Amino acid sequence: MDNRKIVINVTMVGIILLLTSSIVRTGASLYLPALPIIGQDLDISDATMSLTITVYFAAFSFFVFLTGPFSDAFGRRRLILLGVLIFIIGSFLCGLATSASYLIVGRICQAIGASMIPGTARAMIRDVGNDTQVISLMGWMAILGGVMMIAAPIMGGVITEHLTWRYNFHFLVAFSIFVFAILIMKLPETLIREKRIKLHPSKTFKTYGNIIISPSFSLVVMPIVVCYAVQGAYLAAAPFIFIKGFKLTPTQFGLTNICIVIALLIGRHLSIKSTKKYSPSTAYMIGASIVFAAGAFFAIIAIYQLYNIHILLLGISIFGLGFGIVAPIGMKSSITTFRKT
Repeated sequence: MDNRKIVINVTMVGIILLLTSSIVRTGASLYLPALPIIGQDLDISDATMSLTITVYFAAFSFFVFLTGPFSDAFGRRRLILLGVLIFIIGSFLCGLATSASYLIVGRICQAIGASMIPGTARAMIRDVGNDTQVISLMGWMAILGGVMMIAAPIMGGVITEHLTWRYNFHFLVAFSIFVFAILIMKLPETLIREKRIKLHPSKTFKTYGNIIISPSFSLVVMPIVVCYAVQGAYLAAAPFIFIKGFKLTPTQFGLTNICIVIALLIGRHLSIKSTKKYSPSTAYMIGASIVFAAGAFFAIIAIYQLYNIHILLLGISIFGLGFGIVAPIGMKSSITTFRKT
């Protein structure tokens, strides 16, 4: 009877965290098809509109490193509730934006809130689940991330076309409030007070510094960071290229993400297969070679000015395939290196 109760609790927590994690991916990409329209409506330049994506990922990347120590010190539930609340405030500000600075402040708030969710959710899963349950729920999180990468831009395109761009952020506010209510009512605290670790900022930053300057970490992670930078640059430029340049509708632009996400998912599948057949380092080099090939492909496009929608999507799909292979192997290697840190 007790075992059944534990299984039910783990299942409940897993479903709630899956729902909560969808906020992160949706918040990052729902409004992408609306970027050119927002720029025209608020008289903001394309470069500044692209900056709203850059600041989101920059703020997310910085604050996500702080969530681990804070959740260990103050509890998981409190941090994840705070993250969703801050995300709601940021989405509300974006929906009311009348200028670039207003929109950027809202995006930074969204990023800070979103940064508190992924790591905390994974920690909660580890708190309550056994190895089999952790692997299963982590897998579902990866699948959900892939689905939302496809669904969010398509949904954002439909909302932008048939309503207005502001409704993208109104939707995020409504959805996040719904999730917040469920968290308040149903999400338990998974880290008891006796197991919490007192916050030591100087020690934490020193540890992070040692990790970053370690060759065993940086040589593996830096290529992945570069890949994420390329992906971010694509997300910042793509709406203007496809909507302004190729005259696609916001919904049609959202649909272009399908081939990219499929390439990423195939790459992740191949990373698992290749690490079983070869060594992780060999599989990593295969993925890196595909990414390099994608770079060469884009260089040829630029030199010969082969600006065709199908050619561009082929190039970014090749990149996605290589990135999908490299990222899981690289992240696993970096975590394994500092397992006891």
